[in-house]
Amino acid sequence: MTTDGPDVRERVKELSARLIEGSTATGTLHAWCEEHRLSQGPISVVRLHHAHAPEPPEDVLVKLETRPGETIWYRRVQLVRGSLVLSDAENWFIPQRLSPEAADTLAATDIPFAVAIAPLKPFRRTLSVSFPVPTQADFSKSVLEHEAVVLGEDGAPLAAVREKYRAELVSF
Repeated sequence: MTTDGPDVRERVKELSARLIEGSTATGTLHAWCEEHRLSQGPISVVRLHHAHAPEPPEDVLVKLETRPGETIWYRRVQLVRGSLVLSDAENWFIPQRLSPEAADTLAATDIPFAVAIAPLKPFRRTLSVSFPVPTQADFSKSVLEHEAVVLGEDGAPLAAVREKYRAELVSF
């Protein structure tokens, strides 16, 4: 497999455009994987860290439009489909803006954020996109990075995310 060349660069741009247009990264990644026959099954998460965020970065507080008394939880995960790692993500979210069931689900399961909050009809607003270039020796690095805010149907910010999409998504 290669992470270089015009075909791969075009696939990275196409994936980025789909993520920007899609309402959730999880849904977009599932459709992409189906289309390109990348692994099988639902997308789930491997939780690497989940806790109250002790000191969220200032830009996260601004993106979330935090109010006094709100708690910010931090969740660092890998989105996976089968054994294929699709992305690495950091997610700061305000559990008080979610249903109690969604907050409990996020605290205790491997269900992706977008799936847990689906009743809120979330959508994304992408804030930045970058295209790092991995080397052949470091294939697991990201080829695409997004920063976004996840909003509820009412437009209220629910989460701030930083996502790094793996080369395996476009190197087929």
